[in-house]
Amino acid sequence: MATVMCMAVYAVFSAALYLWTIRSKQYDTMFPVAGCLLGIVLIFFLVLNVFLFCGNKRIRQGMIMAGVLMNLGMSIYYASWSDPWKLAENPEKVTFFTMLKSIGVVDVILMSGVFLVVSLIICHTKVYRFRAVNLIIMAMLPVIVFGARLTGKATKGSYLEFGGIMIFCILAGWPFVAATFLTMEERRYLNSDVKMPGWNSLLMLGYMGLIFIGSAKANEFGLILVMAVTGSILFFISCKSMRAKLFYSIACMMLAGLAALKVTHIHTRLEAFLDPVGTSNKETAESILYLFRSIPHAGFFGFGIGDGFSRKIIDAVDSDYALDLIILNYSIIVAAMLIILMMLFCKWFFKVQEGLCDYDRYLNLTAALIVITVSLTHVASNLGSFISAGIPLAFVSKAPQINIMFSIFMGMHTGLLGKERFQWSEDVEDTEV
Repeated sequence: MATVMCMAVYAVFSAALYLWTIRSKQYDTMFPVAGCLLGIVLIFFLVLNVFLFCGNKRIRQGMIMAGVLMNLGMSIYYASWSDPWKLAENPEKVTFFTMLKSIGVVDVILMSGVFLVVSLIICHTKVYRFRAVNLIIMAMLPVIVFGARLTGKATKGSYLEFGGIMIFCILAGWPFVAATFLTMEERRYLNSDVKMPGWNSLLMLGYMGLIFIGSAKANEFGLILVMAVTGSILFFISCKSMRAKLFYSIACMMLAGLAALKVTHIHTRLEAFLDPVGTSNKETAESILYLFRSIPHAGFFGFGIGDGFSRKIIDAVDSDYALDLIILNYSIIVAAMLIILMMLFCKWFFKVQEGLCDYDRYLNLTAALIVITVSLTHVASNLGSFISAGIPLAFVSKAPQINIMFSIFMGMHTGLLGKERFQWSEDVEDTEV
């Protein structure tokens, strides 16, 4: 009975949001209306599939929350839709696939497929724990970061892609790398003192440093921020020495201060955060000032879907500034409910089955830390409480590759929730990485 009630409430929400969206903004073609409906129906069937074939209560809770977020994402896709036929230099090359991609249907299909595949692999196999698989992932992440700087095209001074892959998305592989380092046998310690950091923790910090160098060269400081926060928390959890933790904290503060003073990309954003009126970085500051200037006019109920925050203010209005877009277009009330939902969604990631092996627990913890760090950074930077970080919001922002990354994290956590309890009779080589 409870299952039927949950699905009924979710179906009502989806229908209400869809009707509100299409009535708020009309186009001269019915394609976006039909495309948005198709995307919402696909999301509904994904959620329904989990409810029908999975009895785990926590998995169902997570899918409902993800479904709500994805519905908001489809609404933003509709409101910001541009006709590919009108934008293309050669309209004859515009295909039906291009049209579906423009309204977000392709992204929904990819997110659903990635989620299902990852969850099944994590739940029913041990392939992801194999040492060879983890070493390949470990080698790929620096290649992507440095490859972006060496071969990628600059976008406003930043090299954000390598081979069509956003380097921020290497965070999808970071949980596997972190779990690998942190589950190595600690047979050796610094200065042979068991109270000092193990070599596995130091190797993880060295690996992070390599990624940081590549990211700094590519001017992708959002990646540095998220990996630094998650890696530092993991180091503090695994390290037993208070002296090492103190030295590490001092070193991090010194490096952060040096970066704020010497790295132009960070310095200008920090300047815009501290003095948005007097800063020379007007574009970044205007996104904050425009929000607070517009709130009195938008009121509690917003300007309406499709109005308000414009691309004339900032290009990434529907990705990096999704929360601001919702505040001005959908209302402060919807934005407040979204923030609450995101906090519940982040909390959901931290609960796993008892009896999982160390690798699985570190895998889930790292993924959960990434999700909450990205979410808090997006909310804080959109509200002017943190420097502009250029980080999208999970499933809500119009950011296909980032949303697929979050689908991987969803698959990881869902797979671990559905995984059978760890059996001590398993062979050691099956659980080692």
